[in-house]
Amino acid sequence: IIPMLAARVQPPKGLSQIKVVERWKESYARLLRWTLAHRWKTVGAMVLVIASTAIPLQFITFDFFKGSVDRTFRANWQIEGNYPLPELEKAARTFEQYLLKNKTEFEIKNVYTYIGDQGMGTRIQMVDEANSKMTPEQLQEKIRKTMPVFAIGKPNFGDGGGFGGGGGGNSDDKIELQIGGDSSEVLAALSQDVVRYLQAKVPELKDVRSDLGNDQKEIRIQIDRARAASLGCTAQQIASTVQVAMRGSPMREFRTDNGEVPRWLRFKDSESISLDTLKQVRMTRPNGESVPLDALVTITNAPGPLAINRQDGRTSVSIRATKGGGDSLETLRKKIDAAIKTFPFPPGYGLSYGGGFENQEKAGAEMVFNLLLAFVLIYMVMAALFESFLYPLSILISVVFSITGVFWTFLIWPTNFSVMAFIGIMILMGVVVNNGIVLIEHVNNLRREGVARAEALVLGGKERLRPILITTACTVMGLAPLCFGTTSIGGGGDGPPYFPMARAIAGGLIFSTAVSLVVLPTMYAIFDDFGRWVRTVRARKSATMTEPEQKVVQDSH
Repeated sequence: IIPMLAARVQPPKGLSQIKVVERWKESYARLLRWTLAHRWKTVGAMVLVIASTAIPLQFITFDFFKGSVDRTFRANWQIEGNYPLPELEKAARTFEQYLLKNKTEFEIKNVYTYIGDQGMGTRIQMVDEANSKMTPEQLQEKIRKTMPVFAIGKPNFGDGGGFGGGGGGNSDDKIELQIGGDSSEVLAALSQDVVRYLQAKVPELKDVRSDLGNDQKEIRIQIDRARAASLGCTAQQIASTVQVAMRGSPMREFRTDNGEVPRWLRFKDSESISLDTLKQVRMTRPNGESVPLDALVTITNAPGPLAINRQDGRTSVSIRATKGGGDSLETLRKKIDAAIKTFPFPPGYGLSYGGGFENQEKAGAEMVFNLLLAFVLIYMVMAALFESFLYPLSILISVVFSITGVFWTFLIWPTNFSVMAFIGIMILMGVVVNNGIVLIEHVNNLRREGVARAEALVLGGKERLRPILITTACTVMGLAPLCFGTTSIGGGGDGPPYFPMARAIAGGLIFSTAVSLVVLPTMYAIFDDFGRWVRTVRARKSATMTEPEQKVVQDSH
């Protein structure tokens, strides 16, 4: 369709426009001749441009999962101990009444509380951003300072609990540290020390707590193995007796004409057996005598963790917190590293990062792999197009310049480097090579027609300058609305915004086009000379071979 339409449209005849373009072309041609005559100065300038990437890297904030502000979040309760449902409900209602009493001041739209087996959480929905003067972080800080004190524990914001109903913010923004070691008792005491230490040393961390906060009372039965052996009782017999006393033991089903009926062997009133009754359960010795369970074991009632976690084969305790202020995960990690260096961990115990930190590291590794894979795929396509292994390398220089341009754009136009920015780089890699392909293919066609290489590079650059600039300008103008807008994935402001991706593509494309138009012809000439040198070396080596050796080489080819 395009050739058909172009054949019926007359080209513009504006002499002033043609003169302006011609002046651009002549200036560009003079610049190309200078760069081709001073190759190594051009290469040196190119290296400096690429090395300049280190400057914006020091100032850009890397936060892969940073999204738009979520105005619906949760306050998950850290409950100290075990409490019956009426006590939990009483605390939840008190907290809800406090929020609803200040509903106008707090700019709250809805409040809803969940109570379940996994704990308790309160979901808070703020009014729309257009009608609000506070951010969720500001509201959370205000609630922390003014909320009433509860005997059962306190609500913590943003923790990714298991309550339904939506909301809760981005779980990748949550801070999680793992303390690993051998002893659960040592880890329990150590975790409380680390919590207090981080609260004092890193004020940017909010709601710092240990996952041991919800310990529950448990009955611990420790067997006196020497006494049990002297009385002829084994640990397995003792465990089986306790199992039957506490929860029963299944037996074979009772078969009837209507089907099978399950049967269990249980102590009478086993669902409400007391600790004193358990101690008096009788154990039968091999000689037929019986002894009370209390004579073989030590029974205590003590607090215990809801779960024992392991990481890399070691027992671990999690320290959780939420971000305060505008620090990114990367900045916050540096502050935690600086603070934790002076903490006296016992030998064999240490701290590692999880949660958002771990997710960000994994995302970074996957992004680097995808970037390298894209390089390889683009190179393979261009190598097949040009039927050469060297010419595509000169075009791939444009990709490197585009990445440099992305970081300089993010520095000049303050933007966090998020996962959307990386997606922009992936798209950019496929876009910037188009200009190089257009230029190099035209240069190759001129050389096939007999034009000298240097003249072909200058002439090809002049003739392809305007289409390259038009293509770049159209792409940038098409991305301009996204660059300045706040549209996000999914709408409603809950997903990551598009503007980092649009700015990455636009900024990288402009920078790469400007630099590549100057550097690409020089790199083409250098790689072409290298290819000639390789062919010359092969020819000389082939000339010095004997006929049998040449035949072996030909057969291997």
